[in-house]
Amino acid sequence: MTSLLRVFFRICLMRDRPQDLPAAGVLLAFCIAVYFLSGVLVAWPGRGLGEAILVSLVDTPLLLLCTGLLLMARSHLERWLQTVTALTGTGMLFNLLAMPFVFFVNSNGLSVDGASGIQSLIGYLILFLLCWNVSVIGFVYKHALNMSFTAALIIAVSCVGLSVYLINFMVIGDP
Repeated sequence: MTSLLRVFFRICLMRDRPQDLPAAGVLLAFCIAVYFLSGVLVAWPGRGLGEAILVSLVDTPLLLLCTGLLLMARSHLERWLQTVTALTGTGMLFNLLAMPFVFFVNSNGLSVDGASGIQSLIGYLILFLLCWNVSVIGFVYKHALNMSFTAALIIAVSCVGLSVYLINFMVIGDP
């Protein structure tokens, strides 16, 4: 287990690739479940539990579907298992990293006017984690789709943007 976590951390650092993970359905199922649950935990403080579950119910299948469609378009569908394992495994790590900051923001409030130094720092840390996460998604897509990092990053930003839009539209009701 620690060797798998090490690979996920190294993917987050852009040192290992998705193909460095074992192609195992059990690992994929575990990663999807933990990604889903960590997504609920990150969304829960700012919403009710029901809405947090809905957020993860939109985000998780969308990640799986977008990845499958992208791989199919590039004729690399055989890479789906390791690619989704990498995306959900690293996504789970980012969710766990973001959790204390999200809990802090939701327990103390983060006002735009007169935000304290610590509130501003927390806001920037959350933004940094989001940008890092999108970069890692682009890195995984770069290897899975056999394309330049720039093209993969554009795709990653588009997929994350679509996810945010659909969550706002379907769950929150405000696109």
